[in-house]
Amino acid sequence: MLNVRTLVLFLSLVGLFSQCKPSSPYSPEQLSSREQHSLLLSSIRYLGHLPKKANHDTKFQPVYDTYYSQLALDYTVEAYFQDDTYEYFLASRIAPSLKVKKSRHRSENSAKCRWPASPLRGSIPYLEV
Repeated sequence: MLNVRTLVLFLSLVGLFSQCKPSSPYSPEQLSSREQHSLLLSSIRYLGHLPKKANHDTKFQPVYDTYYSQLALDYTVEAYFQDDTYEYFLASRIAPSLKVKKSRHRSENSAKCRWPASPLRGSIPYLEV
């Protein structure tokens, strides 16, 4: 009887402590969904494909805003970290294919960037993809 009580106590303690995991410092939940979307919109012109008839000199023209807004919806923020100077993030999208591939077959881009001090990001003074 004592062994059963000890075993039950041990298993309940293991279950309790396994639930007490610290959250990851790279969790994208640090940002609200609006902030994640803003982050993707600000960097999608660097991460995504060029629209038809655009080149790297014209991709920032307002005529392509609709294309890039739609393209940003395909991406998700997988990881995020901010230090005193830079923000680091990992964005991914499902890889293009004839068949929908599982999440391990994702197209991923990582970036290191420095933003202006506005709550919703504007132009990017520094971005390393």
